[in-house]
Amino acid sequence: MFVIGIPTLNEADNISRLVKQIDEYAVNLGKEIIIINSDSNSTDGTPQIFLETKTYNTKISIVSKLKGKGYNVRNIFEYTINNFSSFSGLILIDGDVVSLEKIWLEKMFMSIESGYDLIIPNYARKFFEGNATNHFIYPMLVKIFKSDVPYQCISGDFGFSKELVKELTLKCNWHKYSKGYGIDIFLTLTAMLKSYKIKEIDLQSKIHKKSFGKIEKIFLEVSQSFFETIKDDFSNKDRWILNIDFENHLRRFIHSNDIPSNDDIENLKIKALFLLQEENKYSYGLLDVEWDRILSNAVKNIYNYSSEEHSVHLLPFYLLRIYNYLKYSKLKVSN
Repeated sequence: MFVIGIPTLNEADNISRLVKQIDEYAVNLGKEIIIINSDSNSTDGTPQIFLETKTYNTKISIVSKLKGKGYNVRNIFEYTINNFSSFSGLILIDGDVVSLEKIWLEKMFMSIESGYDLIIPNYARKFFEGNATNHFIYPMLVKIFKSDVPYQCISGDFGFSKELVKELTLKCNWHKYSKGYGIDIFLTLTAMLKSYKIKEIDLQSKIHKKSFGKIEKIFLEVSQSFFETIKDDFSNKDRWILNIDFENHLRRFIHSNDIPSNDDIENLKIKALFLLQEENKYSYGLLDVEWDRILSNAVKNIYNYSSEEHSVHLLPFYLLRIYNYLKYSKLKVSN
């Protein structure tokens, strides 16, 4: 039996359709599942709609007054461990996903049954999506481990072995930065640091709610969680051993006309220059090579500053890097 966990906050317009898809796909694949919705006390009736949705498989609703995806994930993990001693694995699916396909669950099930502990999707993405992972998490992980890693370690949807769920829940420090957008990197980075067996799987595009308007909030929470998680184990870096397999490990992009407006892009530079108290510098934003030097310096000084200080310092340069990428990138269509 597998547990499918869906963390939500105000997903009334999507939860029923998503749950029906998960239930139908699992039945077609011959898998017994239990679907757990962990909700942050939504005001739009998400938990009620979830429970009222007719499914073949069992559904369980958890509602918490604490808001944050990290709290929801923790609730799913704890409930699973405390109530289902014989579960085979656990899969997380974001509550705002509108592009779920049967192959997502099929590859997750197969990978867990093949002995992998963490399954990370490699989605085909629009060129302007995934900025925190493309421009911060992925390059920082490569620098830290001096080895290649999955491209989208904060993709939101993951598969976990029973052993990894127990390790994460019972033995790890869920620091304060893991409670919101920082939960994904906390989960994946912890698995890497502890040498769990990881598989990157290729999936088609993930369509969900737009997040470009929260670019600063996402970066701050993700980067703070990254620094806090890595610092817990950085003194053991000479003993880190990555255990990662890749399906193909190719970056794939899809065409989209739904790109950020010129005003949205220009506002990135305006905000960055305001934070830096500069007016006439960085006309073209920040080139990749300049951003790389700044990230390298952050790694060298990882213990010299708090996680929050690192993130606040990097934020304006991150915005300038995204500005340069979005303004001048020629990567607009699928390769």
